[in-house]
Amino acid sequence: MRSHYRLDNTDSEFTWKRIAHIDRPDRPIWDEMASVWKARIDWIDDAFLEAEQVPSTELQNGAHQGELTRKEQTSSLPGKKKKAEQLVVGWGDTAWVIQVQIGGTNVRKDASEKAAGSANILHKYAITPWTFTLLLTDEIRLRFDDCIISGLSLYTPSLLLILAYRTHDDESRPLPSLEHNTPRRGRQNRQTGIPPEVRLIDVHTKDIVDEDTLSVSRFETLSASDYHLSTLFVPNPRITAPAQKGAFEALSGGLWDAGLNATRIFSSGASAKSHTGSSMENGKGSPATSAAGVARDAALFKKPDVHPTISTSGLKLFLQSPYDCVLAAKRDEGDRLEWLLEHQQYKEAWELLDKHPEALTSTTNYASDRGSDSAPSTPAKAQESLADFFADDSASQSTLSASKAHNSAVEKEKRRIGDLWVQKLVSEQHWADAGRAAGKVLGTSSRWEHWVWTFAEAGRFDEITPHIPTMTMKPPLPSIVYEVVLGHYIAKDQLRLQELLEQWDPELFNVGSVTAAIEAKLQSADIKEDAAKDGGTGRDWRIFMESLQRLYLADGRPRDALHCCIKLQNADEAMRLISDFHLLDAVADDIPGLILLRISQSQLDRAPLEELDTLSKDPIQLLVDEAYHGVVKPQTVVSQLSNADLSLRPFLFFYLRALWRGDGTASLLDSTDTATTPSAPTNKSHPRTRLTKTQRRDQLAAEGRQLIATHFADLAIRLFAEYDRPLLLPLLRHAQEGYSYDDATLLCRERSFVSELVFLLSKTGQTRAALRTIVADLRDVRAAIAFVRESGDEELWGELLECGMDRPAFVRGLLEE
Repeated sequence: MRSHYRLDNTDSEFTWKRIAHIDRPDRPIWDEMASVWKARIDWIDDAFLEAEQVPSTELQNGAHQGELTRKEQTSSLPGKKKKAEQLVVGWGDTAWVIQVQIGGTNVRKDASEKAAGSANILHKYAITPWTFTLLLTDEIRLRFDDCIISGLSLYTPSLLLILAYRTHDDESRPLPSLEHNTPRRGRQNRQTGIPPEVRLIDVHTKDIVDEDTLSVSRFETLSASDYHLSTLFVPNPRITAPAQKGAFEALSGGLWDAGLNATRIFSSGASAKSHTGSSMENGKGSPATSAAGVARDAALFKKPDVHPTISTSGLKLFLQSPYDCVLAAKRDEGDRLEWLLEHQQYKEAWELLDKHPEALTSTTNYASDRGSDSAPSTPAKAQESLADFFADDSASQSTLSASKAHNSAVEKEKRRIGDLWVQKLVSEQHWADAGRAAGKVLGTSSRWEHWVWTFAEAGRFDEITPHIPTMTMKPPLPSIVYEVVLGHYIAKDQLRLQELLEQWDPELFNVGSVTAAIEAKLQSADIKEDAAKDGGTGRDWRIFMESLQRLYLADGRPRDALHCCIKLQNADEAMRLISDFHLLDAVADDIPGLILLRISQSQLDRAPLEELDTLSKDPIQLLVDEAYHGVVKPQTVVSQLSNADLSLRPFLFFYLRALWRGDGTASLLDSTDTATTPSAPTNKSHPRTRLTKTQRRDQLAAEGRQLIATHFADLAIRLFAEYDRPLLLPLLRHAQEGYSYDDATLLCRERSFVSELVFLLSKTGQTRAALRTIVADLRDVRAAIAFVRESGDEELWGELLECGMDRPAFVRGLLEE
C-alpha cells in the first residue's frame, strides 16, 4: 500500500530526506543477525482494513466501531484535513507501528522554514516466548522469542497481522540450527525448519487472538527470508441488490466491465486495452461480420475462472514461499459450514444453513461458476437502443431463476445434512433425539419412508410417531407407513391409537384396512365390554368402539357409526347422526336401544317418572316425527316397546302421550306448510296455506289422536289411567268406537274413576246406573241434575228424587234448582 502523501514541485528538496529514525537495537542478538534478517514494511490505509468486531456491551451503550472507522475514512477525503498515516515495520523479532505526519509551515520555531514531516513510534513489539512485560517507558513491548517476522501488516485498526517463521517447536524448545558447511548449488541445505504460522495480535491487550499453521511444501528447507506476506482489500460492491445493467453499460458491450472488474483483470493475462478487441479499433466500433471474427471475439470476451474467495469483499492475504502461494481470508459462514461437516457436527451445520442460507453460496460459488462456464448458453440479443434495453426483461428473469435455483440448492443441502444428522443419532442409539431431528429436517416422502421403516424394525415406534407428517406431502407418503404405525398401537397401546386417529387425517391411510384390524381385535377374547383395566371397566372396548365410529364416518358408513354410538350410549352424537343423515330407519329394529341412549340401568330402576321423561325426550320426539312422515310406523314402535321388559312401559306411555299432544321436534313444528303432512294433500283446487306454530301443533295433535283412536285406544286407556288420568276422559270421548267399553268400564270401577265411569255407563245406555253412581259416589246434586237434563229422560227425575229422599242436602239442592 502506498502513502497518500505527495510532494509538490516546490518541495522537491525534501525528496529522500530523513524525517525520523529508530534507536539502535537494544538486544545482543540484533547485532549478530543484522546481516541475516530481512526488514519488512507496509504502509497502512485504514479504509483497506477489516472492520472491528464491536463487543456486545458497546453495542448496548450505543457505540459502533464501524461508524468511527467511517468517520476516520471520511477525514482523509480530498478537501478535508488529512490525519496522520501509519506504517508498520518488522525486523527480526520486533515490530513497530509508526505514525507519519506531513510537514508544513508553522511547525518549527521559524515559521518561514518548512518541515518535511515527522514520524512517531506508537507501538513496539518485541517477540518473546509467551510472556508480556510492561516497561516503564513510552513504548509497550510484547516479547515472545519463538519466531522471526517474515511479513506483517494490520488486519484491523487494533489487530496486528504477522507471518511468523517459528524458531521454537510446540513445546517451546529451540530448534537446532543445522547448516552444512558445503552449500549445495550455492544454497544452504537446511533440514530443520517447521511450518510457519499466521498470527493476529491485539495491539491493546497484547494477546494472540488467533493463529493458524500454514501447509506449505518443503518447509524444512526454507528460512525466514523465503516467505512473503502481501494484502489485497476488495471493497463491497456498490450495488448490493440484484438489478439490471444500466442502459449505457449494456450498450457498451462489456468494455467498461473489463476495466472495472478487478478480479477479471488479475485473473487474465490480457490488459483492459487489449480486451476491447479489434472490433473497437480506430473508435469506429463496427461489429465483426464473419463467423471467425465472432468466434475470436467470444474467446476474447469469455469470463475466466475466478476463485470465489477473490470475488468476495474483504481483506485478502497472500502468503508466498518459493513453492506455494496461499490465499487466506476471513472465515465466513461457508467456512464454518465446511468445518462442521468435516467434523460430523450435523446438527450445528443444519441449523447454520437454516439461519444463513448464504453459507451454501459461499462454499459452492466457485463450482457453480465453473459449471456455468462449461454449459452452453443462449446468445443474448443485441440491444441497439435504449428502448430495446428497457423492453428486454431477460435480466430480471435470470435473476428470479437464479434465486429459485439457489433456494432449491439450499433445501437439497439441508435435506442431505439432515439425513446425515438422523443417521448419526440412530447409529449412536439416540432414538428420541433422532425422532425429533427427523421431524425437523426430513422433507421428502422417500426419506420419511426409509426412516419410519428403520425405527419400526428397531421397535422404536414411540420415538418416531409424534413426528411423522400429518399433512399430505408431494409426492405423498405411502399409506402403508401410517397403517403399520396404527397396527402397532392397535395391539400395544389403545390410548395412543385414539390420539393418532384424532390427529391424523383419514386421507393419509387406508381406512378399510385399519377398520378391519380393529374389528378383528374386538372379536378376540381379550377385549370385552366388562373387562376391568387401569381402574376402569371396558376401557379398551370403549376406545375401539369410538375409533370404529370415527373410521366408519370417514369411510362413508354412517349407519355403522350410529350403531357404535348406540352401543356406547353416546346420545348426543347418535342424535346428530340421525338428524344429519336421516338414519332413524337404521335403528327401526332397536327402538328400545334408541330411547335408552341417555338412561343407565340404575336410572331405569330408580329414577322418578319426571326424570325418565326428560332423558328420553329427544328420541321420543324423533319417533313422533317419523310417525307423521311414515318412515318408522307407530305400530313398529308400540310393538317393540310392548314386547320389551316391563321397565320400558313408561316410555310407551311417553310415546303415546306425545302422539296425543302433537309433541314433535322443533324442526317439524317450525314447518308451517300444510303440504308437508299427509292429512293436507295438495292439488290445483286447494292451494297451500300457511299455519302458525299453534295451528300446526293442533293439526299434529289431531293426527296423533286419530292414530291412537284407530290403532291403540285400549292400550292408551290403560297407560293414561296408570300415568296421566287427566288425559283419560278426553281419550274416552274422542275414541268412541275404538276401544272396548266393558274393559274400560271395568278399569274405571277398579280405579274408582267416577267421572270416566259415568261417561261409559251413559254411553252404554245405563243411565240409571250412571245417576246412582253420581249420587252415591260424587254426592254432587248439581252434577246429578245436569246429567238428568242432558239425558232428556223424564223418568230420571223420579229416580233422582227417590235416591235423594234420605239425603237432606239433595232435597235442598232440588228445591233450589
